[in-house]
Amino acid sequence: MEAYNISDIIKKDSRGDGYVQLVMKQIKGIILFSLPVILSCRYADLKNIYLTLPALSTGKFTLPVALAGVAVVAGYFGAMRFLRESKDRTFPLPGKGSLAVYFSLRIAHLILYEAFFRGLMLWVFTSLFSLTVSIGINVLLYMMAHYGASRRMILACIPAGIILCLTSWYFGSALPAMVIHVLLSISYEFLITYHYSTYPKTITI
Repeated sequence: MEAYNISDIIKKDSRGDGYVQLVMKQIKGIILFSLPVILSCRYADLKNIYLTLPALSTGKFTLPVALAGVAVVAGYFGAMRFLRESKDRTFPLPGKGSLAVYFSLRIAHLILYEAFFRGLMLWVFTSLFSLTVSIGINVLLYMMAHYGASRRMILACIPAGIILCLTSWYFGSALPAMVIHVLLSISYEFLITYHYSTYPKTITI
């Protein structure tokens, strides 16, 4: 199983090499997704999708705020489930500086990831196909991007991908999807990191 986040290197008990591979994966993702996103900024419509905040004054802000809250809660419960399943496992994480580098790269990676999938790709597909077909293709590619991950993560791509696509389409902006994905991932990984950084135990699992 390929490592996609902190929990994966803990599962694999992959210590120094696992952390380096995880950091390199974030750097590769940043390079891979930034190139098409930056090049596509020549189109005003796409540039607006990447950078324009939704019109929150219309009252539509309730939905992204609610989804952001759901993302944090889902990340929390996902982390707690992982910690319960791994309660007898010890794992020495890198120091605070190394973790700060990882999380900074992780956030940049996720932002560009959503700009690519829920910005560029969704814009291209909806200009060619119906919304339903566009979301179907987007989710399929999203699942393929997680090839090598656990079955649970791949299946989770289906509802997550649909929600993120609909949110981006509804607001005409990829920014809500970026925020939701970052909050989900960081809340999940941060709690796990906090636990293993203060082992044996400082939170109730």
